[in-house]
Amino acid sequence: MGDEQRDVILKEFINVIKHNKLIPFGIGLHMEAWRSLSEKETSKFGTPQHFCFLNLMGSVARFLISQRPNDILHIVSDISDCSIARFRLFPG
Repeated sequence: MGDEQRDVILKEFINVIKHNKLIPFGIGLHMEAWRSLSEKETSKFGTPQHFCFLNLMGSVARFLISQRPNDILHIVSDISDCSIARFRLFPG
């Protein structure tokens, strides 16, 4: 992707952000600590990306549910193992 095409795409995202009330969020992972875990321990969470995504989305889902407990919440992901069991590893 060239710089010009990238800039066009970024402008679209910037316009969406400017015209909506979005709440940015992020999560970090201490990779030295992650690497110190055994394979058995990390296998519960999948890759570091899975771990971060599920931890973050679990927090977001719990917050949204607390605000509107009678609504249905759908979470869609392209992560192949984005199971409820993995979400439940992050109690809140």
